[in-house]
Amino acid sequence: MAMQRSQLVKAFFDSSQSMQKAWKSQFYTFLSQAKIPAAQVSLLFLIKEKQPVSGSDLATAMQITRSAVTQLVEAVHQLGYVKRQEDKGDRRISYLRLTEKGETQLGELKQKRDEILTRLAQVLSDEELKALVSINAKMIAELEKKTKEQ
Repeated sequence: MAMQRSQLVKAFFDSSQSMQKAWKSQFYTFLSQAKIPAAQVSLLFLIKEKQPVSGSDLATAMQITRSAVTQLVEAVHQLGYVKRQEDKGDRRISYLRLTEKGETQLGELKQKRDEILTRLAQVLSDEELKALVSINAKMIAELEKKTKEQ
């Protein structure tokens, strides 16, 4: 018996979530061995993407409180992964950038993440990968369209 559209939609999102959990589990296992909390890794990736970036902007992007960001930033600052730069116009604001050590650490993390994702993608043909990219692009466009309308 063929699945109804609502069942297909649910099966699609359930399988997408399961796949994401599975690959993240492997990546997080690597992180725990490297003794780097996942929240710090997320912060480093975000700083890299948005630098220079303020703590407030990070809190908004991560959807966590400013004090939680401050704790995360302090931890990666102590490890030498980020540096603070005061705003010349308002000394209460500081911007964050990755240090050379932070760039190196992030490069190693990206390499491991990419290894896991490449291994996962090996079970798919080029045509299947192209189809997934196209499907995701359509869904992202729909989400972005709805976000702009709000």
